[in-house]
Amino acid sequence: MKLGKVLLLTAAVLGAVGSLSVTDVQAKTGYQRTKNLAVKPKAFYSTSKHGATYQANGSLTNFKFKKNHALTHYRDSTWVATSKTYIKMHGKHRLYYYVHNSDGKAKGWVWNGYLKAGKHNQMRHEASKQVGNYVMAKPGKLYQFGGGYRAKHFNPFNIRFKHGIKLSDKVTYKRTQLWTVYKHGKASKYYYVTSSDNQVKGWVWHGFLKPGEVKEAAKKPAPAVTKPSGGSTHGQGVAGGTTKPVKPTIPVQVPKPIMPSEKPNINSRAWLKDDGKRKRIIVQHGELLEWLDQGNSYDLGIYIERYFRSQPTRLVYVKNIFTKIEDDSPYAHTKRMYAIKTDGTQVLGDWAIGALANGDILEDSRGFSSVNPPEIHTKYPIHDSWKGAYIDGSPTWTQYSSVEDRQVLWMFNLKKQQWEKPQWGRPIN
Repeated sequence: MKLGKVLLLTAAVLGAVGSLSVTDVQAKTGYQRTKNLAVKPKAFYSTSKHGATYQANGSLTNFKFKKNHALTHYRDSTWVATSKTYIKMHGKHRLYYYVHNSDGKAKGWVWNGYLKAGKHNQMRHEASKQVGNYVMAKPGKLYQFGGGYRAKHFNPFNIRFKHGIKLSDKVTYKRTQLWTVYKHGKASKYYYVTSSDNQVKGWVWHGFLKPGEVKEAAKKPAPAVTKPSGGSTHGQGVAGGTTKPVKPTIPVQVPKPIMPSEKPNINSRAWLKDDGKRKRIIVQHGELLEWLDQGNSYDLGIYIERYFRSQPTRLVYVKNIFTKIEDDSPYAHTKRMYAIKTDGTQVLGDWAIGALANGDILEDSRGFSSVNPPEIHTKYPIHDSWKGAYIDGSPTWTQYSSVEDRQVLWMFNLKKQQWEKPQWGRPIN
């Protein structure tokens, strides 16, 4: 009896062990991996049409893949790796990086075999502010840069080439910007240029251009016109002398000045130049910011409202303003606005644009600002979104005085149909 009980007990134990082993094997249907190890941020790109990134799912001893992004949708992007792990698959250890793409909207674990080292479709603004004239050195194209996959706006960290236009050897190209463009890990210099006929503007690889200017073809002189003297048609005057050639009169077309109440063609950007003789121009605040956002500068002089923590706000005159990308951090590339003071020092953009120093009028959806007062009876065109301007509501006009550090508010009297100063004017403080 005792021997039978022992045998039964042994069988029960063995059965239980066997059951536990089967259950344990069934539970571990994933892979083993090492702990996450932080790495110095490194840039990669991918040309894979089949790979993917994955979310971490499971433990170190039972890691399972859960797909979250297809790499084929991000072949225009740069991926930044911040940590790594090794996953044991089919007896081999494979290296996986934890990555996020350039705009931070996609992230996950990806096998290193799908990645190639280097930045791709990214731009970096160079400090050079040199402006120069160039001509076509060899055939090439000028491009606009659009955003990457599903992007609505231009993104310097996720660009793509679009709308290629052939260069012409008949025009001069003015370079205003210098950027470094990364394609498949290689860095190239690109110029932002505008053609002398103002027909095209955009980005071009520097090797397609060389310094120089296209000279206009010499115009042939107009044929001499002889005016008969007396009744002769053969150049014989009354006294028998020949007549002197008379140069024909060519009518001179005087361009129509831009009146303050007119909106200029926004594509011409006539407000970027001032010979001191033209009428004042209305400049849309949004258009000025867009111009700066594209990497350009405004160089005609501007008054900014400078803020200080422990001092009153003051108007400061600066020679120009521009924006640039600060990429000190590998996780965030910030666009900051700068101004250049008369002594050549830079002012960081903790300020607001006050007024344009040459007297042009800055306009936004709320009203206008200028160093000059408004013309009393002029209805300046306001932003299209305000249909009731001058009908059921008055725009404002902020007049800045750099001498007195003072701003004066004007409003349009709807009954009198004229601009007037309310009975206050407040210092900037």
